[in-house]
Amino acid sequence: MAKSAQFRLFLECIDASGKVAIVTGPTSGIGKEVARKLVRLGARVILAGRNEEALKNVTAELQQERSGAQCGWKLVQSNLFSSL
Repeated sequence: MAKSAQFRLFLECIDASGKVAIVTGPTSGIGKEVARKLVRLGARVILAGRNEEALKNVTAELQQERSGAQCGWKLVQSNLFSSL
């Protein structure tokens, strides 16, 4: 069995029910896929990003994909780390 197939099988065995996950960069790419997978695993997912409209759209999309999904969003400052 290929390593990627083993990893997918491993992920299917995880129960994230009752867990809370905060996902940054959730409106596209890897962040969106991570959020999608966590929702499928039963986690309560908080999407943290800078674009309110995109956050709302992804939240609605994830809630449609899984009945009863606990998914919300929070705007974060784009200049949060500018002083570092």
